[in-house]
Amino acid sequence: MKRIAATLLVILFATSAVAEEKEKSPIQIKTEAVYEQWMKAIESKDPKAIAALYAEKAQVMTSSSQGLLQTPEELTAFYEKLAKVPDFKVTKKRTVFDLYEGKTPILSGVVNFAYAGKDRVMRMPARFSMVFEDKDGKLLISKQHFSSMPL
Repeated sequence: MKRIAATLLVILFATSAVAEEKEKSPIQIKTEAVYEQWMKAIESKDPKAIAALYAEKAQVMTSSSQGLLQTPEELTAFYEKLAKVPDFKVTKKRTVFDLYEGKTPILSGVVNFAYAGKDRVMRMPARFSMVFEDKDGKLLISKQHFSSMPL
């Protein structure tokens, strides 16, 4: 009986996950694609490729910056510093998509940052939020917040 119940739970969760995949709207798919591009650009360590994903007047706040980054030059400088971090990686743990007032895409969730420490790999789970804007048919990050999670 327990095996049947466990099997039914697995089937229920598997089918709901498949249903969720089918129900993604075109804007959600586009938003998640920009997020995936951002993750790949971070790992490429190319500050210009990363900065190209942001709107001209984007605002970015992170736990590792001294305030709000508000210009393309500040963003590029921040990502140039990040590119120097040995073996820096970012992996997605989970994301949640929403449309603010039915039109502004927002993606939030949790990621893991990892980098080479002196004698071991350092890991830092972080929460994030990204707000996107459409600029001439191209979806860009307009606001972003990353902060390390309490341990």
